[in-house]
Amino acid sequence: MAKPGDFLTTYMGEDGVIVTRGEDGRIGVFLNSCSHRGNKICLAEAGNRRRFTCNYHGWTFDAKGDLVGLPQEEIYKKTCPGFDKADLGLRRARVENYKGLVFATFDDDAESLDQFLGDYRWYLDVLLDNDEGGTEFLPGNIKSRMACNWKFPAENFAGDSYHAAWTHNSGAVAMLGVGVGKSNRERSYR
Repeated sequence: MAKPGDFLTTYMGEDGVIVTRGEDGRIGVFLNSCSHRGNKICLAEAGNRRRFTCNYHGWTFDAKGDLVGLPQEEIYKKTCPGFDKADLGLRRARVENYKGLVFATFDDDAESLDQFLGDYRWYLDVLLDNDEGGTEFLPGNIKSRMACNWKFPAENFAGDSYHAAWTHNSGAVAMLGVGVGKSNRERSYR
């Protein structure tokens, strides 16, 4: 998300959110829900937009989450005492970052990210400080959905190391310079 207007949609818990870079370069996180009737306002997974428009009533929000336009605004002004677009922007999350990772919360009273991470920053630094230029995240992902209870993926994560040599090989090559689970002889034939 390097350019103003770049965005992606994701989830914070069960809440759909839009993560976007504003014209000022700052990252904002907003509920992906129109402040008028709650309709989802962005159906795309990622892209670049200056505005997000609800397809239900046409309310339009900028990359900062502010309500910037709506059809027949004069009707709202006449029939709704105190109507003010400034009060009707998208629900904003508080956003902080650590070494390029974006953290957000809807709890205005939550502790700071620095307090929350505490000594755990050491573990993040081990992962994120491997290269002089910093960590680069490449686009793309794999999403899997399976009808199961939580025990199935937890058991797989905790007990199935056999998959690592195949599934995580490209990550190991990128981070460590060598593949996972390969002998020196196998590595030399790449």
